[in-house]
Amino acid sequence: MEFDDVRDKLTITLKQKGWKNVDYSKRFASSSGTIDLVASTGGFRKKVLMIAIGANPFDAGIAGLLLSAITEKGEKIIFLQEGNPNEVQITSDISVIANIEDLPGS
Repeated sequence: MEFDDVRDKLTITLKQKGWKNVDYSKRFASSSGTIDLVASTGGFRKKVLMIAIGANPFDAGIAGLLLSAITEKGEKIIFLQEGNPNEVQITSDISVIANIEDLPGS
């Protein structure tokens, strides 16, 4: 599946799960690159979800390095398009999912 198609499906699912705002290619002050998707809730207790899309375990490992460098608070997830999530080498504060249904709700 093409990157834009994956990103669009993730966006639809996030909105269905209660995330109010979804931004594409967002850069954080502490980041050395852009994050594919950033979802947030509104209101007093704002939650942030950062998602990097990895085509395969190697690509996801590189995305994990980008996510791990971000110091802003929020949940960090790698969406793996193909391959086994257990093959991705990442730090413990980052989750790897391969099914869109596994995205957390707000």
